[in-house]
Amino acid sequence: MSIHDYSSRSIRIERRHVFVIILSILFSATTIVLLDQPTYAQNPSPDSHFYAVKTSEYTPDSHRGVVVQGLGLPGSGNCPGTTLAGLEAETVNYINNHLPVFSEISPQDYCHSVSGYKNIISDVVNYVAANTNSSDEETYWDGIMVDEEPAFGFSVSQLEDLNQYVSNTMGQVPGYPFWATENFVPAGSHPDGCAWTEATWDAVTGNSIPAPQIVTNCMVTLANHNATDGILVTWSTSYACPWCTESYSTGKIHGAPFYHPVNGHSYWSNRWAPT
Repeated sequence: MSIHDYSSRSIRIERRHVFVIILSILFSATTIVLLDQPTYAQNPSPDSHFYAVKTSEYTPDSHRGVVVQGLGLPGSGNCPGTTLAGLEAETVNYINNHLPVFSEISPQDYCHSVSGYKNIISDVVNYVAANTNSSDEETYWDGIMVDEEPAFGFSVSQLEDLNQYVSNTMGQVPGYPFWATENFVPAGSHPDGCAWTEATWDAVTGNSIPAPQIVTNCMVTLANHNATDGILVTWSTSYACPWCTESYSTGKIHGAPFYHPVNGHSYWSNRWAPT
């Protein structure tokens, strides 16, 4: 072997060593960055989910839990949704078939006033009580869910007023079913990049089961800032990916999921579907 061959071989070895060293440095830096980031993911993972249904989709055996979507409930103008009677009947159907169910209303200022929505909520509570036995109501009715978003027109103070009414009303139901807020807050000018501050989020959600629509980093920030257990993550295959799976959305949120042991399931997420 010539001196030239030894030199070439030495150069190749040195280059390989340099390459390995560079890879090692990059790997170490990446590891440090990853370890320095906060750990997310609900723990334990949800073992079941609620599924959003329209009143025309009453299928008692196809879902483990349901959210009956009343939307704004037709009142005045071009208001989307089902009738109050449809929301009530569907809720009772699921309770009597022993499936956990939320009754969802999306308050919108062009459909009803705040006082109008208070009357609607009172009607739903009274109808459920009159058309189910108390044991089934306590076990299977998870209560009222309100979908509240800045785009729906009500001010924060109006939403706080309405939600205090929901909380007080549900507090008088035997067994105290839950109530939930399924909110979406768009991007805005606040430091966390949202249209609501964290304080506003807290004021609106109150003592509800938070069911945030996890579809943006803004929503992740709002949902996580108190690092509380019991968040009912709302996700959807209709959301833009990567937000389009349960594992990705729940994987962004701290704490344990919403807990309601019923029918062999304990920890829940909320799968939204477009109406």
